[in-house]
Amino acid sequence: MSDTQTPSEVAQKLGDAFALRDLGRLATLLHPQVRWGGDEETDETCHGPDAVVDCYAALLSNGVTAHVDEVVVCGQRIMLRLLVHGLDASTDAVPHYQVFRVADSLVDDIRGSTDRTEAQRLLG
Repeated sequence: MSDTQTPSEVAQKLGDAFALRDLGRLATLLHPQVRWGGDEETDETCHGPDAVVDCYAALLSNGVTAHVDEVVVCGQRIMLRLLVHGLDASTDAVPHYQVFRVADSLVDDIRGSTDRTEAQRLLG
């Protein structure tokens, strides 16, 4: 990994990490102070790369899979539209949006939403 990456380069690498289900690759993109969660602190809020990777690992171990079908880069933010399988009994893919903020060439904030309008608001 280079010392400086553009948000577009980070977006490409995030897409690759999700496509390959490569948590090690994902970990290399995370800032040491990364936070994954909503506006409010909850028990589900993850702090730090290890916690974020552990959360994704738990989803994978429970049979959840995700396919990236859209990537949008806007300034220092990246939105991935993920088609997710395995979160419920449905066999249909459910769209989820993850918005990643890039600082110092790494992801330092992750917000999720099932609503595109909300994800676009988070994107800026």
